[in-house]
Amino acid sequence: EGGDILYKRLFIDQSRCFFDSSAREAPRTLADFRNARYVGLNLIDGQRVVPLAAPISRELEQQVAIRVPNFSDMASFMRGSDLLAIAPGMLRMGALSGFSSITPPFNMPSVFMFMLWHKRHQGDAAHQWMRNQLESAVGGVMARGKLAKV
Repeated sequence: EGGDILYKRLFIDQSRCFFDSSAREAPRTLADFRNARYVGLNLIDGQRVVPLAAPISRELEQQVAIRVPNFSDMASFMRGSDLLAIAPGMLRMGALSGFSSITPPFNMPSVFMFMLWHKRHQGDAAHQWMRNQLESAVGGVMARGKLAKV
């Protein structure tokens, strides 16, 4: 927030349910999701966890068995366990690539990823170069994601 912060949307992603298929079957019904245990992400806004807006998200938050500070840490807790993780689908190409994933049988909000910078750096050549590099890298990942659509 603030008039001196500039931004550009990099991509939109959809949430998927990740799980270790060597340790559990895919959840199939809404009841399966409600009865499961989850790895949750600590989304910090000041000193509080920011809940997702979807009603089912708030319900599933009650089933979180462990919270981790970033998506990469989810894998170590999920491996060999019955834990599920609801996370951005693009993670299937990175931090959660060793896990199976399905589209949840309920609506989840889209995940928007933005690039932000302060307006004082708008014309700075080094910052422009970095923003261009980031956009180029995201374009490459998005192209690979379309090829690897599951």
